[in-house]
Amino acid sequence: MTQDDAFHQAILESPDDDAPRLVYADWLDDHGDAARAELIRVQCELARLPEDDPKRDDLEDREARLVGEHGKGWLSELPEEARPDLEDDDNGDVFQRGFVAKVEVTAGAFEASAARLFAATPLHALHLREFAEGLFSPDAIADRFAEIMASPWLERLRTLDLRFNNLQARHAEVLAASPHLGNLRELELGSNAIGPRGLASLAASPNLPRLEALDLWFNAVGPSGMEALVASPLLGRLKRLQLGGRWNVGPAGLRVLVEKGQLQGLRDLGLCNNLGTEDVVRLAGTPSLAGLERLDLHCNVLDTEAIVALARSPHLANLSWLWLGDVPLTVEGVTALAASPQLGKLSSLLLDNGQIGTGHDARLGPEGARALASASTLGRLRKLTLDGHVIGDEGAAALAAWPGLTGVRRLSLAKNAVGDRGLSALAASPYLGQLQELRVDGPFGDEGVAALAVSPYLGRLRELRLDGQKIGPSGAQALSASHGLSSLRVLDLGSARIGDEGAIALASAHFPRLRELWLGECEIGPAGGRALGASTELGGLTTLLLFHNKMGDDVEEMLRERFGRAVRL
Repeated sequence: MTQDDAFHQAILESPDDDAPRLVYADWLDDHGDAARAELIRVQCELARLPEDDPKRDDLEDREARLVGEHGKGWLSELPEEARPDLEDDDNGDVFQRGFVAKVEVTAGAFEASAARLFAATPLHALHLREFAEGLFSPDAIADRFAEIMASPWLERLRTLDLRFNNLQARHAEVLAASPHLGNLRELELGSNAIGPRGLASLAASPNLPRLEALDLWFNAVGPSGMEALVASPLLGRLKRLQLGGRWNVGPAGLRVLVEKGQLQGLRDLGLCNNLGTEDVVRLAGTPSLAGLERLDLHCNVLDTEAIVALARSPHLANLSWLWLGDVPLTVEGVTALAASPQLGKLSSLLLDNGQIGTGHDARLGPEGARALASASTLGRLRKLTLDGHVIGDEGAAALAAWPGLTGVRRLSLAKNAVGDRGLSALAASPYLGQLQELRVDGPFGDEGVAALAVSPYLGRLRELRLDGQKIGPSGAQALSASHGLSSLRVLDLGSARIGDEGAIALASAHFPRLRELWLGECEIGPAGGRALGASTELGGLTTLLLFHNKMGDDVEEMLRERFGRAVRL
């Protein structure tokens, strides 16, 4: 065994301990691999820091640079069939504390490479898919599933993701009987069909002693499945339980859960697309949910009574995250949320409306934005989503004048008909000094974009997404000349009409931390494409999106040569 192998073995044997990794980093420094050593140290420090720590900015920049420059080489340590695609947005956290921590593989690839995979890296999260690959009979698929569940390598896992595999009750029974899942903390079974019998087998299993998170959305578990769960000790150990999906639990199943379940340990509960007003009123009146921190109720058809019950519930005072997206909200309901002294701990409030043009479309309009901006108890907000409510310039101005935005890091106002006046009001808001991500759609143009570019309050902005078809070349030029947006990592101007002139300006813009530039459907021709390809400022890009621009075959080839797989044409 080489010295390098000995360090790897020590890390595999103590995957939760930073000390062997940091000792290995020192050794790597002494043996010519400073980049990997730096990644280990940077990611170990990131793992210890809270999400809002200002030190994360520089560390995350260093992390992105290191993975962008060296990630593919480091992935070569893994079997080829198990290597993650770093350009897939879902693989943003493949490397954790310096090593590959999660992979997504087909069942066949896992069978072929499990020993080599677990010998190469301290893997703790595995997403298995395509159990039917190359097989044609249900019995053969069931046999493959049983063989994998009998693998001792599963003992290394903390997270097992089996979503979208058409698993049924008999597969859940095999899973529950596996003796190799004793270290599992999270089990994701969404979009399968395990039904009540499958849930009963999991609930009764003695082989899941450390399970803390169970995702069961779209599994048709029903009231009888809930009866089995509440009768088992498993429910008392769970911190996260996801039960969303039409016909998954339903009102009868919810009654079983809240009336009989030991819910004191739950911190995260998902009940999307399941319930009506009466059910949510019952939920709000459940004392055993007093420890709940996250509640997902999106896509439920609720009236104002339900929203008021949530706002007034003394049992939901510990909520920090509330999702009421695609719920037919009213101004009265939002007023109740805004006035609630019980919701003072909320850090994320998601009120997106994606039901435009459907029977459940409920746009709050400017009045709804004004109602929210009247809140004096939401001072801990860090994320606010109001997509699709058509708040317009008046609503945007009301939000801009709201001190409740002082701590907000992420603000999304997509599909809100915000024009130049509303965008300018946001740019002038002194309450947006902590903002890191901003998304706005609407009929704004160069005037509003120019206001953002010169704003003295957006120096921490990392992600700017502007879907405004009236943005022209001068808007792109204003952004390019900005001195206040130097922290940008992502700039999205999709569908803006910036043309060659705007693309040439962006090619010379100094955004030293920019990693993603989205310019799809921006009317860019050959001259703009050549400028982007020749730019000395865009060397750090990991994504350059240029869909639906007519730049010509030769320019597209030039861009591919310059940016490789980062460019998408």
